Amino acid sequence: MLLPAWLGAQSRIDSMLNIVNRNLNDSVHAKTLVNLGIAHERIDSKKARMYFKESIVLHENGVPGKWISIAYVRLAGVYASMGVRDSALHFFSETNHYLEKYPNNKTLSAYLTGWGIFNNNIGNYAEALLAYEKNAALGEEVIGKENMAGNYLNMSNVYARLNQATNREESIFKALAIFEELNNEMGLSFCYNSLGTIFYEQKDYSKAEKYFQQSLDIRFKRNDKRGIAIMYNNLANVSMDTERFAQALELQHKSLKINEELQQQEEIGKNYVNLGKIYQRMNRLQEALNYFDKGEKIFKAIGVTRHDAFISAEKGRIYTQQANEDQTRKSLALQKLKESVALAKASGELSSELNAITFLREYYLQEKNYEEAYKTLVQQHALTDSLEGKEVKLRISQLETQYEVTQKQNEIELLKAQQQLQTTELARQRANQTIIAIALISVVIISLILVNRYRVLNRTRRQLEIEKMRSDIARDLHDDLGSTLSSINIISQMGITQKNGLAESHFQRINEQSSRMMESMSDIVWSINPENDTLEKLVVKMKEFAAEILEPKGIGFNFQTPEHPEGIRLDATKRKNLFLIFKEAINNAAKYSEGNTVSIRLKLEQTTLVLQIDDDGKGFEEAVIKPGNGLKNMESRARQMDAQLHRTSGANQGTQVSLHVPLT
Repeated sequence: MLLPAWLGAQSRIDSMLNIVNRNLNDSVHAKTLVNLGIAHERIDSKKARMYFKESIVLHENGVPGKWISIAYVRLAGVYASMGVRDSALHFFSETNHYLEKYPNNKTLSAYLTGWGIFNNNIGNYAEALLAYEKNAALGEEVIGKENMAGNYLNMSNVYARLNQATNREESIFKALAIFEELNNEMGLSFCYNSLGTIFYEQKDYSKAEKYFQQSLDIRFKRNDKRGIAIMYNNLANVSMDTERFAQALELQHKSLKINEELQQQEEIGKNYVNLGKIYQRMNRLQEALNYFDKGEKIFKAIGVTRHDAFISAEKGRIYTQQANEDQTRKSLALQKLKESVALAKASGELSSELNAITFLREYYLQEKNYEEAYKTLVQQHALTDSLEGKEVKLRISQLETQYEVTQKQNEIELLKAQQQLQTTELARQRANQTIIAIALISVVIISLILVNRYRVLNRTRRQLEIEKMRSDIARDLHDDLGSTLSSINIISQMGITQKNGLAESHFQRINEQSSRMMESMSDIVWSINPENDTLEKLVVKMKEFAAEILEPKGIGFNFQTPEHPEGIRLDATKRKNLFLIFKEAINNAAKYSEGNTVSIRLKLEQTTLVLQIDDDGKGFEEAVIKPGNGLKNMESRARQMDAQLHRTSGANQGTQVSLHVPLT
């Protein structure tokens, strides 16, 4: 019968306690005390600190051993997690002095890991990254695979603070691959937490909650109290952002209770700040301020500054909400908001700067200071593009896929190795033909199962990619619409308030932006509607657009389609890109051809859909015309569909555009 992991751990603790209770005061006794401290680090920081100190006392009383360096660095880590910064620095210094006298790479690795975590927690990211890079340079043969994976995770945490998204994601997946190979549950729980954090930052709350819950399940299994508190906190943030406030409060208080028990001062401060965020979202502003003040007080006491910008921004936002006609409150709100922007810029954390800039813009809008509001809106858009660009989402999706493919390749390689071992053993023993036949049949069956499983996974992954793409389009619609409406609101207010004759220019800009917004909204909504997946619906949309563009120009057009277009289905990506290429071609014919007729043909050639658009206009010389953004966009969209795009033209010979789209 297998015991739960935490019961196995308790059994090991009991065995070590039996050794310590003999009170032999020798090196075995001292080393066992160190191991007891390590075993209690994540479940009882008081006991961990006690065991490390007892081992140090034995060393001071003359008991020799290399274990003392581990006791120093581990005790430094315990004090760091408790927020006792001076004591942490003291024991890091003791470790460093020991290493100067007795160089040891394994001890150096433990020191570099602890020193990196300490500096990352206090916001000294350059020093933290340097420590992790030195640790990685020691090599896997020195620090071991498991510690190398942990080092990758630690580096990803620093990269997150430095806004180096690519390095962050690659480090997480490197760690994940190693922990999977080693079947290391605790390592996997750390990776799941990091992945959950990435998806939370992207506002993909369902995936974030899934990964956080997977991590929490492992923490419970391992009786990792510190980890359980962290996961409660993360899940509470997801609940808050999805407006499940009662659940968010319950989870935060559970996290706070564990952190108070473990004396994790910085984590307690985080709990208070997050409770403040929840109450602010519930519009219980005074309770929110009280919790922000509590968190701020703890961070100042332990010398942690990396949360200052966020707290200043949140308090400034509350003061703005409370101000009304109170000039003192308004002045305090503006002071706090400007302070938060400065602190965020100094720290280099783009997410904190975006948060502060957003709240400052809200303040200027409330005060009808539209010029400053517009300036901060421009800054907000620039920061949003940096943090939430589509390339970030694409990169994390690609890394997920690469990881899954790597796992499948590992399974196949393992199967091949097992097959080779079995074949060699059979040859050595000169087994009979019946056993060989059975082995070969087994291999064939397993291979067929693997191939079938790969096909099922591929189909499932494809469907998930489609759904994710549609979700991204819907989210882009929401973001673009909100951003454009904000710009229209500010520009209109500037047009109303300015008396210098520029109002007409402002209203012209409003007209242009609103027209683009309506057209973009119509196209995106149409593209994400699954009812439009047939070629028949696409043809209807194309005819409507051609008539809308060509008829006002006096250009006639004819449209030929294949028989039974309702039986031909296109996935959302192909349908969207095909329509946008068609739009660009029709717009070009209307603007530049000066012709009388446009011929549009859609036909099916085996498994390829062919779109051909011909006009009888003036044409142009290919060598003379410089390609613009329109043609580049058409070529880019064709590549996304694995399609072939061709364009031919000549003086007084019209223009022909053809697109060959594979349907399989």
